[in-house]
Amino acid sequence: MPRHTGTAIGLFLVSVVALIIGWRTFDFVCDDAFIAFRYAENLREGYGLVWNRPPFGPVEGYTSLSWVLLCAGLWELTGIEPPAFVNSVLLLCSIGSLAVVATLVWKMPLSTRMQPFRLAWLALVLAGTVTNRTFLTWTSSGLEQGLFTLLLLCFVAVATLQPIDRRRLLGLGLLAAAMSLTRPDGLLFVGITGLMWLVWMREHRRVADLWLLTPALVPVAHLAWRMGFYGYPLPNTYYVKVGAAWPEMGLLYLATFCLEYAYLLMLPLLWWWARRLLAERPSLGWERGIRWLAVSAVALHAAYYVLKVGGDHFEFRIFHHLVPLLLVAFVWLADRVELRPRRALAWMAAMLLVGLVLPWGDWLLTKDFREKTEQGLPYLHQAGQWPLPLRPWARLHEAMVNRLVAHSIGVRQISHEIFAERTQVGRTPERGGYTLPEGDIPVYITGTVGLPGWTMPDVAIIDGYGLNDVVIARMPGAFAKRYMGHDRRAPDGYLECFDANVSIEHRQVVVRKRAQPLTAERIRHCERTYLERATR
Repeated sequence: MPRHTGTAIGLFLVSVVALIIGWRTFDFVCDDAFIAFRYAENLREGYGLVWNRPPFGPVEGYTSLSWVLLCAGLWELTGIEPPAFVNSVLLLCSIGSLAVVATLVWKMPLSTRMQPFRLAWLALVLAGTVTNRTFLTWTSSGLEQGLFTLLLLCFVAVATLQPIDRRRLLGLGLLAAAMSLTRPDGLLFVGITGLMWLVWMREHRRVADLWLLTPALVPVAHLAWRMGFYGYPLPNTYYVKVGAAWPEMGLLYLATFCLEYAYLLMLPLLWWWARRLLAERPSLGWERGIRWLAVSAVALHAAYYVLKVGGDHFEFRIFHHLVPLLLVAFVWLADRVELRPRRALAWMAAMLLVGLVLPWGDWLLTKDFREKTEQGLPYLHQAGQWPLPLRPWARLHEAMVNRLVAHSIGVRQISHEIFAERTQVGRTPERGGYTLPEGDIPVYITGTVGLPGWTMPDVAIIDGYGLNDVVIARMPGAFAKRYMGHDRRAPDGYLECFDANVSIEHRQVVVRKRAQPLTAERIRHCERTYLERATR
């Protein structure tokens, strides 16, 4: 066993090297990440977690309290600004996620005939994870996804690998609370841990075990603070992005993900397992029930985004954690349906190889693009360059991606990289490289606020898409065609009410002198009056 353990550690270290190579390949900071950096700066400067400094009202335009606090804390501790360190933090999170995945495979209960092949399974799962383009994309980006994935994988590992006792039940509650602070959808896992506690109490009937619910006080306290400070139970971004259920787009988003990475090849395994489960109807003990609740939380999380939200603006970001979990599930399913080990290994290897073709072929054809509209970006128009036998497959994938992108869903990594690092940088001023006149409040209006918000921290910025604006977020979609997070428009007269006086010309900040200075009373009047109209 020590020899096998050493080999497993070696496989893990090799996968870490491959992960670092992939991280360097996709290393980028998307425009939305700078929104969190602006909030972190305002917190450090003593203004609190606000988008625009007072007298503007506070708006919760970020989606991750823990990520903003982490950025602010590391900035305060090191003196280094977030854009310089966030992707290194995300790399560490990804290495941690890889370690959890390796642990899941290494400690998974396997049948006698499958156990001799554990090293081979570990090698395939690690290889499938570190060569997956979606997993590698979100090892950077500056967004909080890598942290959320690490917490979610730890949640699954704690729930499934060891017997459930009070310590592990408390750990699940703490992980769920941390997830709720990292993304609003983490609240689902808080609810699931509440159900786990009920299952535990039904079995043990100890009133003293009420203390196991104490982690739930964290999201309760966060909600109370959010209501008191911002006035709403959910982040402002929720009101912009989530409207009526959008299952047609969500299912297409899921189908594109499964086609791109060949996860459709897992369907026969799922079918055989479901048939066996229905035939055997095994009893569900309390401990097994808790484990199934953990697994159901992951499934419900995906179902919420697919059936309600309609996917995500970014390329498969919400499926980031599913990449390794699906591979771990493959191992578990192959064992449960009693598939021959070598046949099962060949099946997974074939799935992984097929799943390399579309994502990496697309990357090879687009990686050298330098302009936002080069060859039709953000749409894909490269299927005609594929080898003739693969062309129908590539055209189907391209058509699915482009239909999503037409609704601002699943926009590819290369588009975000070009937009942030070339388009935005090419038209925003240098950070701090300007002076503002005294005695008036500078206001700038734009629809893409990330980098401008970072480079002009002392300029009030009205977010034309509403992500950081309460009034615009409450407006209905402005177009007959629906766009995720990009279809809100300001009500008539709202933008004019602030008399915006800042423009950017050739990367220089130009400030127009107002006839009458913008006062705090005027700002509060604009916000209050138009919010009343929007909510009506």
